[in-house]
Amino acid sequence: MSISVPTPAETPLHPLVAAARELVAVLDSVTGIDPMYAATTDIFETQYAIGIDALLPSATAVGDLESQGQLPTDALFKDTPPNPMYASITPATSPTDLAVIFVRGFGSNNLLNNAFRLAYLQDATSNPDGGFPTLSDGLPPASPAHPFRQALKTNDQRVWTPTSPMLPWAWEWW
Repeated sequence: MSISVPTPAETPLHPLVAAARELVAVLDSVTGIDPMYAATTDIFETQYAIGIDALLPSATAVGDLESQGQLPTDALFKDTPPNPMYASITPATSPTDLAVIFVRGFGSNNLLNNAFRLAYLQDATSNPDGGFPTLSDGLPPASPAHPFRQALKTNDQRVWTPTSPMLPWAWEWW
């Protein structure tokens, strides 16, 4: 199967940057309370591990971070499955309209290590949520065991209701 990979300019949001920002934000929100890693190499590939915990958010342009070798250009995950049972989602090819986005997140110069991804996927298999491995109610898992999935559940905003009036889409004015 041949997949055409769009350039960063052709996608509305650079997938790696969005994912890296979210990952670092979630890690930052819980590491002081209940650390989910002993060393950054527990999560990140060695070439990116040193200093990643202080890298984002950054005033430095993402393109500069990439050209300096502090972030990979596209790949969040290794293009080799962490276990043969996950080969069908390394990268996922369905739904077909999202396959071009999924493939951008995989490569040999990746950010997250396979051990972290494997532990995450094994927990998702053992403690499924409403979206993986089978789409159901879309809700977070009842009892995730993986620290990152626990943090995602804690920070889930799908059932949040504001207590004050909100101005929708305000970030577009910045």
